Amino acid sequence: TLAMEQPWDWSQERRPRAVPTAMAAAWRAVTRALAGRVVIGEYRAVPGVRCFVLAPRDTRLDEGVGALVLWNESASGGDAVLNSYLGDEKVRVVDVFGNQEDAPLDPNYVAPMPDATGRVPVRHRPVRIPITASPIVVEGVDHRLVRFLASIELVPRDLPAVNTTHERSISFQNPWPGTLDAKFFVVSPGGIDAGGHRDRSWIVKPRASRATVLPGTTGILPLTIAYPPSEEAGERPFVIDVEPATDHTYGLIRIQRYMSVGLPEMEMRLASIGLRNGDLIVEADIENTSTGPINVELTAFAPGVPRIKATISSLAPGAHVARRFNYPKGLKTLAGQHVYVSATMPDTTARLNKSVLIER
Repeated sequence: TLAMEQPWDWSQERRPRAVPTAMAAAWRAVTRALAGRVVIGEYRAVPGVRCFVLAPRDTRLDEGVGALVLWNESASGGDAVLNSYLGDEKVRVVDVFGNQEDAPLDPNYVAPMPDATGRVPVRHRPVRIPITASPIVVEGVDHRLVRFLASIELVPRDLPAVNTTHERSISFQNPWPGTLDAKFFVVSPGGIDAGGHRDRSWIVKPRASRATVLPGTTGILPLTIAYPPSEEAGERPFVIDVEPATDHTYGLIRIQRYMSVGLPEMEMRLASIGLRNGDLIVEADIENTSTGPINVELTAFAPGVPRIKATISSLAPGAHVARRFNYPKGLKTLAGQHVYVSATMPDTTARLNKSVLIER
């Protein structure tokens, strides 16, 4: 529900009159954007950014062109950017006062490489739109394409930090009125970079897959994922090229989704502490997030320094404890480098890795 109590001020003249405020201009721009439209979904392309998809309310007037309404709620400034291909129409950005401009194109766009047959696939250049706390309307988007892109997920998104293969899936929905033929190509991790070098640390199979999905239904494509024991915990981006085809062929569209590497049994937080004498302490705080006691073995790795070990025995559920690793004169010798800490649970293949950057 949108409401505006008083979009005007009273003038200071002898006979006061109502004078529209900047809020009135914003209200006019917003009502123009929403008139005759309905919210059909949310596009969670950027964590911390709210993005709603608008389509014509009257389906008889629906030619597939809609709009997005976006604003930044909690994303950091550098991350609050919508980077996506939004359709064949000219895309415009409208601010709350009705000012319009063409959506800027992504300056970091890289054209696709030729495939094995020498054919260069079509991949459209995405727009790159900075997002602030002030709402904007993005006009000219293909709302069915955006709903399709919004539906693409890697499920489940958690990857346990365990030395084994993991069975996951690409899930997506068909919002078009006709049958959808969708091709997916996992570019990274585990693919070939721009220099032609293959990342052999990750294994993702199959790298290419395809599904035909009826209107209003969900497609599921299985993935098998394996990665090295040295992989750090945290968010891992997956770059995927998608090629949807209905009665319209879109070409390749590059998207990015995330999977989270971690352990459900424990959390580890690292901190670096500098002492006045130039020594460095790296502190590892371990929390037991499981339902039973755990034993943990810690190993710290620093460049040019022998590894240091520590142990934690019978840590109770919900409890946490810290272990410290001391590096004499480490503030100078390790400045600008990372110290890595690996936490393992004996008699299992679980291995949680994290690092901390030593500030100069």
